[in-house]
Amino acid sequence: MEWLWASLAIAFLVIELNTRRLVAVWVSVGASMSMMIKAVFPDLRFVWQGVIFLALSVILILITYPITREIFNKNHKDDK
Repeated sequence: MEWLWASLAIAFLVIELNTRRLVAVWVSVGASMSMMIKAVFPDLRFVWQGVIFLALSVILILITYPITREIFNKNHKDDK
């Protein structure tokens, strides 16, 4: 199942490189962490891996989105 998490991490990283909005990168980090947790706890069920993935991704986005929104809005205003 590690290949699934690695594939998701790479896919979201590619999406982030194309959008540069610092949202997909946190989903990529969530997938990477799920892959690492699966390596440490090989008997962990897929449902719990998914819960960890979703929880980490949502928490990271909620923590960083207000900060990145300010930065992008400031940079966008400077372009005008």
